[in-house]
Amino acid sequence: MIGIDWLGQLSQRSITGLILGGLVAAAAVLLLVIVLIDPSSNTASGLSTNATYTITTDEGSGLQTITLTERAAGRLDIEVKEAGDLEIPYSALLYGLDGSTFVYISPEHLTFQRATVVVDHIQEETAVLKEGPAAGMAVVTVGAAELYGLETGIGK
Repeated sequence: MIGIDWLGQLSQRSITGLILGGLVAAAAVLLLVIVLIDPSSNTASGLSTNATYTITTDEGSGLQTITLTERAAGRLDIEVKEAGDLEIPYSALLYGLDGSTFVYISPEHLTFQRATVVVDHIQEETAVLKEGPAAGMAVVTVGAAELYGLETGIGK
């Protein structure tokens, strides 16, 4: 009889421990969500007064322009470098699903557009182009994949 009572108490203690452990874990997850997730991140213009970016489409060309807030650009750690004469940093180059190549250019501060490029060859850290942005144009070298995600809606 003593062994059976002990087993019954152990089961009650185990169940209580599991319930308390689950509550503590749930509280920890909730705290992480509150602390780490910015409620204004990844919101499209018009959905929130705290929008971090806007995407506009030129009706004539269909060209999309992404405009970030300073805060969004900082969070995405966007970096740009100037294009040379038919040369860009290899890190700026992105490949489409069909094998096409493109970059994101920044014609104005915090404004980005996709631009098609035709690669001649890669030479160390430089992509030598047959066609591409004009010399001196800012091309995104860090954060281009994130801009692609914003433009295409990937990750929403």
